[in-house]
Amino acid sequence: MRKILISCCLFVFAITLPLLGQELPMFVATSHGVDSVILRLHGEKAADIYEWIMGWVEENYRNTQVTRIKNTSIQFGSSLDRAFKATQRNISYFFDIEYDLKIEIADSLATLKLRLGSVWWHPLSRKADFSYATFFNKNGVVKASYADSKMQLEKSIDRIVSSLQQYIKGKQKLRIPTLTQNDFEKGYVKDEMKYSVWQYFNSKKEVELVINHSTGKVMYIIPDSSSYLVFKNGEWVASKLDVHPIPITGFHNYYASILDALGRSIKLCMEENLTRLVVSFDVDTLGSVVNYKVVNGIDVNCDGAVLNCLKSVRIKWVPARVGKKLVNTKFALGIIFDDGKGKPKSTADDNKWNLSAGKLLEELTVKNLVNDDKIFTFVEKSAEFVGGLKAFYLWLQKNLHYPVHARRMGLEGKVFVKFIIESTGEITNAEVVKGFNGECDQEALRLISSSPNWVPGMQSGRAIRQSYQLPIAFKLSE
Repeated sequence: MRKILISCCLFVFAITLPLLGQELPMFVATSHGVDSVILRLHGEKAADIYEWIMGWVEENYRNTQVTRIKNTSIQFGSSLDRAFKATQRNISYFFDIEYDLKIEIADSLATLKLRLGSVWWHPLSRKADFSYATFFNKNGVVKASYADSKMQLEKSIDRIVSSLQQYIKGKQKLRIPTLTQNDFEKGYVKDEMKYSVWQYFNSKKEVELVINHSTGKVMYIIPDSSSYLVFKNGEWVASKLDVHPIPITGFHNYYASILDALGRSIKLCMEENLTRLVVSFDVDTLGSVVNYKVVNGIDVNCDGAVLNCLKSVRIKWVPARVGKKLVNTKFALGIIFDDGKGKPKSTADDNKWNLSAGKLLEELTVKNLVNDDKIFTFVEKSAEFVGGLKAFYLWLQKNLHYPVHARRMGLEGKVFVKFIIESTGEITNAEVVKGFNGECDQEALRLISSSPNWVPGMQSGRAIRQSYQLPIAFKLSE
């Protein structure tokens, strides 16, 4: 098919968004274009508006060349597929319109300027002159035969504006504190960070820590009368504490972060069939974890890998106090690498164990499958996209790029894709089981391969590799 030339009309349009939830004014076209209006984001800085709009462009216009001047303007080209339909002599024709969009940015303001370019007229393959004024008579009144076409074009352009509006709303909502809670923590998130007062719970559902993450103020720590190893007068001695150390994320989250990091060293630590080691570390007066040392090791390779993993966990602690004085404390962490062939004795049961290596924390078990490469089809707990399949299909709908040729040919159908969800949640080995069009098949593969990580499947309490198959639907909107 060949392109139909269109006289370049400059449309400058914008929306007003002073507050979240305000309705989007409809785009209105006239025979002379559109009066210039402004996107108003009261109180927002140009730098924030620029970052939001760039995020929207990168998410919705991948593989598109973008010209940008930081915090000032963003410009790119794209097209509106099936922007409108026109009927002549009882035959319906569909039009795809190419356009250039320039967004000029200032504090609290963004001006969107759209210039229409060429038009694809299908199913015909011929060239014809076309002007936007075709929709209107000499008095500027829309022609009855083109009223629907004008409305459809307006709605097509509205989709661009609505998409940007929803994206910005989502970013603005991040600034509104949102309550999140589970069995081990409860508090508010704002700007994707923990905000204000948070409560942390232990395995007995008791509150073990209350902390204001906005100010760093510790409001409560569960009492502990046991002895700790503290550094006094140049030596380590057992002592009671007035304030005992605790990770600022609570112990459950701290242990979860350690287990996640240790998963990277599991293969090295399984090779010698010696599956237990003990690591000591200090918590200094600033709440930093320092001086990692292997007390009971496995071998040089495993010990080194474990130390590197632990050092990657950068979670601060509430430092210890004796009276009003901050003191260093020493801890020991027992780690078991479970190869599935039987669990060694607990560190706490070791007759050689004593406080001199540090206050013994909860022993952690890093589990491993006997066969790491086995791929499961049926599992106790199946892998799932974060938020479930409904959230996954919404992600697909948002990120699917309908191949231009398939769209113009009116091709619809389903592509069945098989893939593996690794024990890390990563998607690998995607392949088309059944397709209907080469371009659509490749787009389905691209989508699946670019998916965010899933929550992996579980078997006997272990994350495993799972085979998965899903249909990806390609359906043209009416």
